[in-house]
Amino acid sequence: MSGFSDCVRAEDLSLHQHKIYDVACYPLDHFLPDVTHIDLALIDVEGAELAVIEGLNLGRIKIDWLLIENVSVLGGDQKVRAVMAEHGYEFRARIAMTDDLYERRGA
Repeated sequence: MSGFSDCVRAEDLSLHQHKIYDVACYPLDHFLPDVTHIDLALIDVEGAELAVIEGLNLGRIKIDWLLIENVSVLGGDQKVRAVMAEHGYEFRARIAMTDDLYERRGA
């Protein structure tokens, strides 16, 4: 089991032995300074998907399609969908009851 401490449920921690590590985290843009276009990106970061999305400069990096794990709420978290819509993405499909597929408008 892996995850970010803010995103892991207390009951899951009580069921499993676990260790906590301090890890430096940066917005994805930090690692992609010269990238301006991506055809397809998949985001599955064990509950921290919204933080990753909010850390992306979607004005600078044009991502045509985004597949985002969205399982923090049964059926998908509407906050994730609202943020994606604010960034100009249309919800296209729910895949395998865990992931949302988005297409950038005008891609």
